[in-house]
Amino acid sequence: MNPWLESHWQSVHARFLTYLGDQLSDLLPDGLAALTEERVVVESLREKGPKKSLVPDISVKEPWVRSPPRRRESPSLGGLAVAEPLVVMLEKRVERCLHIVNGAGDLITAVEVLSPHNKDWGAGQASYERKQETYQEGGVNLVEIDLLRSGARVFLAPPGHFGERHEYPYGVSVWRALDPGRAYAYPIPLRTRLPLIPIPLREGDAEVAVDLQPVVDQVYRNGRYAVLIRYEFDPDPPLPAADIAWARTLVAGK
Repeated sequence: MNPWLESHWQSVHARFLTYLGDQLSDLLPDGLAALTEERVVVESLREKGPKKSLVPDISVKEPWVRSPPRRRESPSLGGLAVAEPLVVMLEKRVERCLHIVNGAGDLITAVEVLSPHNKDWGAGQASYERKQETYQEGGVNLVEIDLLRSGARVFLAPPGHFGERHEYPYGVSVWRALDPGRAYAYPIPLRTRLPLIPIPLREGDAEVAVDLQPVVDQVYRNGRYAVLIRYEFDPDPPLPAADIAWARTLVAGK
């Protein structure tokens, strides 16, 4: 993992999901598809009740009008004209994920690539934890990929199983709906190649393995981050002294 990519995470995240979905689509058995930004409905297996809809946010905007706005009479307060407001529409945060669905649109497996908002120790983390619960209640397999050194560890697998943060800054958690009492932790060190990780599917399907390293390499190459990243500055958050020396040696060699 390139630690400098964390400063460009919004665009990295979008590309990563796209390329991971492409790789996964080539591996899935018949009857399944890997989709991003699709409406899916999760029905609780524990109790009867309303279905829960997990919908990625889509922003619909009206083009900016360059011509001056029409003048209109301003109300007054005590003889003073009230300032004309600019109307600003507040957008919801875009949180994308990858869903594996069957032909009926049922959600089989969710692949979450964690963002800073998921790990912000506050409302974002609480919202993500509710999402985890929804997946579990609906019997949906959950794969969580964390390639960010900042923020809390919010995996379903207990954080203590991922090792010390300075040794294992990244990680993957896999929870299988057919084995609900366990979650599997995959700690990832900074200096090693990113691993292949298992993706659980339907009962009776063989699991498939996706290779994270080619995905990150493709993100870096196609996003032209070699042009955007200022390698003369330390990454944010900073690396330990030994790791930054190692990273700068690699950069110099490139």
